[in-house]
Amino acid sequence: MSSDDAKRPNAAARLRAAILDPTEFSGTREPLAALSRAERLLGAEFVCWDARVDAQVILRGLLGFELPDDIRRHILASADSPTVAKLRRVRQLLSRREVPHLAERRCREAADLLVFNVAALGCAAASAECAATALDSAVLHLATVEGTDGLVPGFLALRAACLWASDAQCDMTDIEYKPGPLYPRLSGYDQRAGIGSRPSQ
Repeated sequence: MSSDDAKRPNAAARLRAAILDPTEFSGTREPLAALSRAERLLGAEFVCWDARVDAQVILRGLLGFELPDDIRRHILASADSPTVAKLRRVRQLLSRREVPHLAERRCREAADLLVFNVAALGCAAASAECAATALDSAVLHLATVEGTDGLVPGFLALRAACLWASDAQCDMTDIEYKPGPLYPRLSGYDQRAGIGSRPSQ
């Protein structure tokens, strides 16, 4: 038996365990602070399971920095009442406009995070962007990590990509947003893949 064959049962067991509890990779299921982009690509939850509350946390975290007046106005307006249009606009400003050096990294990080909030609020284009990015992440994990170490994050990224690709099929911006956890939706992809429900061999 090759060493790869010997690793497969352990890899499958690790994958099943991570599907039951992915928090090692995607962060806590009930976050009190906005989780990272890397965690979001693996299916991380929003603060209070609400993309609007999560966006408010992200945006208010920028207010301690010196920023151009118009960007600050857009941040305040978006944080006060997050909508797809407002978040798209503030995301565009944060990613394209010049800001003071000390704020630059945080502004880019916020722009990268907000695409997930815009997607959750029903924007098909943002959902497609999230799906493409998560699929790239899945391929990277599965192709570049030695042995079977990339299997778990690769699968988690792939199922997140499937969820956003499904959401990208229709624009839901005119439909009232209903907050809730992502993990019940993500678990549907585990069942379709036949993972998580079978006992270990």
